[in-house]
Amino acid sequence: MGKNIQEVNVEEVYSFKQVRLRRDGQRTVLNTTVDTVIEKKLDANLKQLVVESATPQEESEPNIKVDSIYSIEELSRFKQCLHCNKKVKQVTVSAVIKCDHCGHVVRNSSCKENLMAKFLVQNDNSDERFHHFVIFQEVLQQMIGNSLQTMTDDMIFEKLLLLNNFTIYYNNQNIVKRVAM
Repeated sequence: MGKNIQEVNVEEVYSFKQVRLRRDGQRTVLNTTVDTVIEKKLDANLKQLVVESATPQEESEPNIKVDSIYSIEELSRFKQCLHCNKKVKQVTVSAVIKCDHCGHVVRNSSCKENLMAKFLVQNDNSDERFHHFVIFQEVLQQMIGNSLQTMTDDMIFEKLLLLNNFTIYYNNQNIVKRVAM
């Protein structure tokens, strides 16, 4: 809204015409254009409007109800860069690691170990289409409730495949953000 920001006051009601709406991950961003018209509304009833208990996350977060996980495509354990949190691609026993993404060199022992699973679900038995999802350690931990670092891959597979009737909340890249059991 750049140059138009001085035309807008908090707790006032406005009509915006000729604006651009952009979705940026989980956020929705309103931008003005050179043709934007901002008009103050003086309707007292509009000032008294209150948003009731719905959070933006609840309204915009896509989700799917599933009976169970159909199959697990991949399970991988990996190190994460301390600086950019990206997966370190190189597998090494060296004391230091150079991140492929940001170029920082960090101690191997200081890198966080993470876990990622890719899996398929169907939202009900009548739907033949599979939905692919990626889930990381933090949400996996919430789903299966054990110490993932001490579990074998087979133990994790079994726990995931035996889960029933839950809701997956995910982002636009099909990365699971949370699960309601």
